[in-house]
Amino acid sequence: MKYRAHIIALPWLMVAAAVLIVSCARERDETRLEGLQDGIYMGSAEYTDGNGWAPFLQLTVEDGAVSSVVFDYVDAGGGFKSQDGAYNLRMKSAAGTSPEEYTLELADRLTSAQSLPVEAVSGATSSSNWFNQLADAVVARAMAGDSRVALLPMSSTYRAEDEPDERGWIATIAIRYERQSIAQIEYDEIRREDGSISARKSEDPAYAERWNAATGVDQTTVFPRLAEQLKDEGRPAGVDIISGATSSSRRFRIVAQAAMDTRAAVDFRLIQDALR
Repeated sequence: MKYRAHIIALPWLMVAAAVLIVSCARERDETRLEGLQDGIYMGSAEYTDGNGWAPFLQLTVEDGAVSSVVFDYVDAGGGFKSQDGAYNLRMKSAAGTSPEEYTLELADRLTSAQSLPVEAVSGATSSSNWFNQLADAVVARAMAGDSRVALLPMSSTYRAEDEPDERGWIATIAIRYERQSIAQIEYDEIRREDGSISARKSEDPAYAERWNAATGVDQTTVFPRLAEQLKDEGRPAGVDIISGATSSSRRFRIVAQAAMDTRAAVDFRLIQDALR
């Protein structure tokens, strides 16, 4: 059975860094950047988010001061969000800013102020937070003269679904990661009409009654059990096929793997090549 998901599968060869995470640009006093060693330093989220993007930051130090900053998001093919014309148009229309604008504005604020955190850009709060988190991590590297890439954990939700079966049911899953661990799993089998969800097995007591009468199990116990197994095992292949729910068990494993494949380590060499 086919499934729909954005899949990335690239190796990551860099070393994780211990960093100070700030939740927003206004939660602590500004700190002047001092004691920086000259060089080029880089940091990035360790994994792509649920939309296939990983934020990164490159910082250049000359004569003990930050002379240039590059901040952006990279996709699996090495493309930058700031150069995605369609994305920029959509965000500009919805938020009043766009990656090609806020990435430069945040970078300019850091080079001008020589302090952290920088003020958030209106309409780009999440990206402003990522900028400050990455800048904290990279500045720590620059103070130590450590050229290793600083990696930050990624918390995001990853989704996938398969094609409708012969009765029109679609298996759909959302897997929420908090840092390195699976925090929540939502699995269901749904029907759609005109692009909208028209039915959910999880909310269909008549379906549960028929299923239970035939097999002794139903979606009210099967779906949570599958999700709990995945949280415990951490991999779809470790999820058991539940007796009386063979089809749903197999579909769960397929869409779970598709969703987890979208949480991918990005090859940092793609960023380095693009910045040359």
